[in-house]
Amino acid sequence: MIKYFSAVIVFLITHLVASAQVGIGTTTPDASAQLDVSSSQKGFLVPRMTTTQRNNIQNPAYGLLIYNTNYGEIQIYNPVPGPSFGNSAAPTNNLLFPANAILHSFAPTFAGSIASMDLNVTEIITGGTLTITVYNSNNGTGTVLATASETVTSLGINRFFFSSLPYLTNPSVYSFTVTTSGATSLRLGTTTNNSYSGGGLYFFGAVSSVYDLYFVCRGPSGAAQWISL
Repeated sequence: MIKYFSAVIVFLITHLVASAQVGIGTTTPDASAQLDVSSSQKGFLVPRMTTTQRNNIQNPAYGLLIYNTNYGEIQIYNPVPGPSFGNSAAPTNNLLFPANAILHSFAPTFAGSIASMDLNVTEIITGGTLTITVYNSNNGTGTVLATASETVTSLGINRFFFSSLPYLTNPSVYSFTVTTSGATSLRLGTTTNNSYSGGGLYFFGAVSSVYDLYFVCRGPSGAAQWISL
């Protein structure tokens, strides 16, 4: 009986330790972190190794960090970001949304599949779900090529992933709409850069804006490799 209860106690302690957060230098690790290292005098030291030693790591996980002593750089093992095209970058102003649904026309800079699209959220008044719908026309009509919905809860770049990857050709003109459901209210970054000559940003009802919406179309990620930070 004593052995039985001892085994139960060991199991419970092991389970609690394995599932608990770990704090080093703090007794209250941040709720979002499994490991929270806190110090005002010392730093966090990642493994240091040569390029040859790094390349001998078997099946590195995405997000693995090392310090490469040959290059003097911190490196991360990550998929190569996909190519971007049909962009309207460099956010300069803000657009309050949803005063109405948004329609944006654009032309890809080269042919290829798009796996995701970025929007820049500059202010969140009431968070919620946004939906991007891509069309094979310049006016938000015709065949729907892809849709992506994401719940927006953070400022900055929010990435919308398409479950089916539309293939865009060049030269051709496409469009996408941004819509929402419920009480979503936020600001999206805009830019003075035109995505292509004659393109632009419109509210439903044919009200145009002097600015383009900030957006970036991204192709599928390439093969993973070590990337310097």
